[in-house]
Order: sequence, then structure tokens, then C-alpha cells
Amino acid sequence: MRSADLPAAVAKAFDFVEHNRIGGAILQLGRHDIAGHFWAGYPPSLETLHMLFAIEDALVGTGEIGCHFDFIVGRRRG
Repeated sequence: MRSADLPAAVAKAFDFVEHNRIGGAILQLGRHDIAGHFWAGYPPSLETLHMLFAIEDALVGTGEIGCHFDFIVGRRRG
């Protein structure tokens, strides 16, 4: 099974209460080994993160890239 198949597999046993695709395609790779360099006390860090979030959101929104992470809340059927 591929991870992309998991939501469909989960849906066989659970009714989704919430299903949010939450990105990760750029940010997961772009922050690899450098996450500690971003901190709230340094405004350029936050500006850079906000820019990366905006780029990722735009590319996901147009279908250019997919999401690497899903957040699912489900209720067991039956």
C-alpha cells in the first residue's frame, strides 16, 4: 500500500468528520536540517516561513504539487 492510498483505506471503516490536506511537499524538504534556524524572535525567519507557506499553498491550490500530509478525524461506523 502506498501512503496516498491510506485515506481511501481509512474511509472503508470510518466516516470522516474532518479531512484536511495540510501540505508538506515544499516545507518538509525545504526545512530539512535547518528548522532550528527559524525562530520567532527574528522577524526575517517568520517572513521566510510565511513566504514558503504561501508558495506551497499556491502550488497545492493550482494542482502543481500534492500534499504530503493529511489530517483526518473519523468516527467508526456501526
